Amino acid sequence: MTTGFTPIQLHDYVELHLRANPDADRAELIEQLADAIVAHSCITGQAAPDQDYEIAVAEESAAR
Repeated sequence: MTTGFTPIQLHDYVELHLRANPDADRAELIEQLADAIVAHSCITGQAAPDQDYEIAVAEESAAR
């Protein structure tokens, strides 16, 4: 059993989130995620990140 975050690209996470939350606003979601990334804050609120997603910041930054 592995523990820790599951890396995911920002655009992939946005698509998963929007499928699970069809009423969410794409632009607002991206803005909120960008703010959390800049602040390096944990948005899960859990001490153990087992199988939670972690946006792969290094890869996204390199792609810009």
